[in-house]
Formats: sequence, C-alpha cells, structure tokens
Amino acid sequence: MRHERPRIALADAFNDEREMYVDSLGHEGFDVRTVSTLDLAEAVEQIRSLAPDAVLVRILPGRFGIELIRRLRADRTLGHRPMMILTSSTHADILREAHDCGAADVLILPITGEQIADLLRRRLRRRKSA
Repeated sequence: MRHERPRIALADAFNDEREMYVDSLGHEGFDVRTVSTLDLAEAVEQIRSLAPDAVLVRILPGRFGIELIRRLRADRTLGHRPMMILTSSTHADILREAHDCGAADVLILPITGEQIADLLRRRLRRRKSA
C-alpha cells in the first residue's frame, strides 16, 4: 500500500524507547505506528490493519519479537515487507534465532533513529526496485 510517508509498524514494549523511536523516525520522514499488544495473534492483526511499508520489532520478553516476525513472514499480505529486529542482546543463540526467523536486519542496541532510518530507506528502495 502506498502512503505519503513510508509507514513503519513498531512493536516495542518499552515505552520510553518506543516513544524515542517514534519521534526520531518521525523527524526522519516516516509515519510510525505502534503495536500495543503482546498477544501474537492480535499483534499480527494490528500490523495487518496498519498496512505498513516495513516492520520494526523489538525482541521482547519470551522472544515475542522473533515469533512475531515468523508469523508475519508466513502471512501472505505482510510476508514480503522489510522486517527488522531490535535487540540489546549479543548472545550468539539469540542473534542466530533473530536472523533465522526472517528478519532482514538484526540491529543491536544502542542504535540511533537516524541509523535505523538509513537502513529502512535502503530496504525500501531495494523493495521498490525489485
């Protein structure tokens, strides 16, 4: 779906960081919409209703983010969109699982909104030219 500004669905349970990314990515020209649930089925439905151009997910307690990306990749309306995972973990097993679930990028915190915006722009350009 085409939007005036690229629409990003952001799933992050940490309010302070979520708001920081909403503000920062908003200043970078993105329309950031947040997902407000830790229920996987409901999160998929919220993201589907947002019709985002890309999805940004924080690995949350219980590996919510990894499972959410798996479910989104399996969804025929969402599976082709760029998806990125944010994590503060550098544990090899978690990073491997994050890559294996279908995330286009695994971003290790701390990372700035500007850095995320640059990566999103590159992913969206690649998708557009494909």
